[in-house]
Amino acid sequence: MKHLYLLRHAKSDWDIPAMKDFDRPLSARGEHEAPLIGREMQKLGIHPDTILCSSALRTRQTIDEVINAAKITNLPHFSDGLYGASSNDLLTIVKGISDISKSAMICGHNPGLEELLGRLTGNYHSMTTACLASIDLRCGHWENADGNIGSLEWIVSGKDLDSKK
Repeated sequence: MKHLYLLRHAKSDWDIPAMKDFDRPLSARGEHEAPLIGREMQKLGIHPDTILCSSALRTRQTIDEVINAAKITNLPHFSDGLYGASSNDLLTIVKGISDISKSAMICGHNPGLEELLGRLTGNYHSMTTACLASIDLRCGHWENADGNIGSLEWIVSGKDLDSKK
């Protein structure tokens, strides 16, 4: 069995509309919500073996906040290929994860993440900003990940966690 966590970046800052999307930083709300996801991961004992992250600024800032709050020591691997990746691209990336890893997390963008979640579980779920989905994959090898092989264990957003206070 393999376990996949899909993390959508936290809320980005749109104060400079002409800014290149790739360079868009987190907003104040994003900076607040990303650590909430990390603390939830720590509470649940989640420490992915592999962490893959888009190299866009807002995803790098999100993953830094999340892994710091979760006290995860694994360093993320950044990839330009995760920026704007389709569900097909993301599935190819998942299938390429080393089988040494029992669990992996991808920090990226919509619509690719939502589509991958739906493809793996057979059910559509909205992934708002600062959202983490936990998927149990019924396969022993990452290369066998494909449609309807997973089940959604849970999904949570920073906004949900913030309202629990």
